[in-house]
Amino acid sequence: MLETPLTITSHQLKVFESAADLKLATQLAAHFRQEHEFKLPDWSDAELTSRLVRAIAKARGHGVQLPGPLAAFATLAILAGPDFDEHPAVAAQLNSGDLPIDTRVMLLTRSIPDEIWVSIRDSRTGEA
Repeated sequence: MLETPLTITSHQLKVFESAADLKLATQLAAHFRQEHEFKLPDWSDAELTSRLVRAIAKARGHGVQLPGPLAAFATLAILAGPDFDEHPAVAAQLNSGDLPIDTRVMLLTRSIPDEIWVSIRDSRTGEA
């Protein structure tokens, strides 16, 4: 008897990713409330989680897939600003192609000088 291989449709994969992204965002929000409360604006838990979900979706748009890099990208979006990835220095690293995108995300804070992160944070856009 031949068994039919299991096929996962793109819609099913998106549903799974959405659930996984919401779980990751919820875990990150709890972490932020414990560890970074002093750095956060006066956002409700729902607003913080929503911002994290959007940041994770943006990371996925760059091709990021692994939980650690997704969390790192979302953390940078909260601490530096949701459009941090549009800064030329950050965009250059994200688009370099020298290493896998997940690795490039994990190296962002090491490879981008502190002065640039301060500049990104101080010129926040996309706060809506």
